Amino acid sequence: MNWRFWKSWFSTPQAKEELPSGGEESPVTSKNAGDIISTNNDELIVENSSAVIPIVYVAENLLERTRVLLASFAENSRSEGVVYWFGFEFGEAAVVTTLVVPDADTTWGCIRTTPQANAQALSAIVGTPLILLGQAHSHPGAGVRHSETDDRETFASFDGAISVVVPHFGREETNLETCGIHRHTGGAFQYIEPSEISDHICVLPSEADFRKKKQAKVNSKKISDAEI
Repeated sequence: MNWRFWKSWFSTPQAKEELPSGGEESPVTSKNAGDIISTNNDELIVENSSAVIPIVYVAENLLERTRVLLASFAENSRSEGVVYWFGFEFGEAAVVTTLVVPDADTTWGCIRTTPQANAQALSAIVGTPLILLGQAHSHPGAGVRHSETDDRETFASFDGAISVVVPHFGREETNLETCGIHRHTGGAFQYIEPSEISDHICVLPSEADFRKKKQAKVNSKKISDAEI
């Protein structure tokens, strides 16, 4: 899935794969989801072309940090913000690990990023195994559905990309139920109904502490005494 995005972004025209021409017909195996592309009488036959759309997992602290970064765009003016989500993909699951804020041109009603700004954002993870999973951006009010501009200009616009719309400039507490979740499938972004959100994105705990309360208080006191 994302392999196609990276290939189109970094490859030169000369580096693009070409279908065999002339001579004996020979199959070409895609590097994505095991698709088999073959030529037969100048026709393309694609087998097993359905790719798995993974569930995206994001930790609570990264979701909250995303909100804080979005809110920072509106500190001095009522501006929308945007944060790109990078991470790992493992077949049916993807995990957000890294937040990247592009040098976006933002206003009350829209967000625009230049190719140069997006290239700069991507440079933060070049040489790593991380891939672009999607993005989050803010809206001024309570409306969290994509606008036509969002559909057209969202940078992460490849199959499986997730787009999270955060209301009220990200100034209020964020959870998935109050956000708008969109998924790029079938060549366009689709709004995900609240009842289906868990099929596309899930929040993971950032930490868990199962100590007894009494023991936790004792340990906290020991730490405080040691600092003194």
